[in-house]
Amino acid sequence: MGTSPGRRNQSATAAIRLDALNAIVAQPRRYEQILDLIEVFKPMTICEVGTWSGCRAKEMCVTALKYVDSVHYVGFDVFEDGNDELDDAELNGKTRCAMETVYRLLAETASNHSGFTFELIKGLTSNTLHGKSLAFDFTYIDGGHSVGTIDGDYRALKASRHIVLDDFYTGGKIDTKSYGCNSLVKGLPHLVLPIYDCVKEGDLVQLVMRVSPTVACL
Repeated sequence: MGTSPGRRNQSATAAIRLDALNAIVAQPRRYEQILDLIEVFKPMTICEVGTWSGCRAKEMCVTALKYVDSVHYVGFDVFEDGNDELDDAELNGKTRCAMETVYRLLAETASNHSGFTFELIKGLTSNTLHGKSLAFDFTYIDGGHSVGTIDGDYRALKASRHIVLDDFYTGGKIDTKSYGCNSLVKGLPHLVLPIYDCVKEGDLVQLVMRVSPTVACL
């Protein structure tokens, strides 16, 4: 006995809706809040731990340049020097991007936006950043996801005026004693930003902003 056209249409419609829902779930939305914060804080110096493809660096800096005359960006990443062992240790699910490719993207951005300058620093932040004390107007930390790496990144950049961290997990499937910023921000005044995404492990992930009593925030 065949399936009626009406049932086939309903099944096709349901499949389309499921595909659309999966696309929404797969496309992270929490990062939109970073640009909102850039518009509020109008930074002239921006640091990003976990530059990856450079696309977010470009978005942040171009957004900031709407409000200020100059922006200097410093990005840390392992770039193409990453490997599967490191990905496992740091719970990294992103593909690896070559530093040269990211450099070309930001150099093109600089040629189209006067006042934009940048530096890219390759290597593990345990070697290139930890133990230092650097300060920026706006810092975004989203490099390695292990507690030790995040803690070292934050300590090196804690003098920054505004700090946002990724990887605040809820749901109980990810061990937050080993991964994420949960344990770090327990000891800090902070605000968990409202937009969340789903990670493949099944937990929810959000951004966190350190809140200073001496600095105005949203």
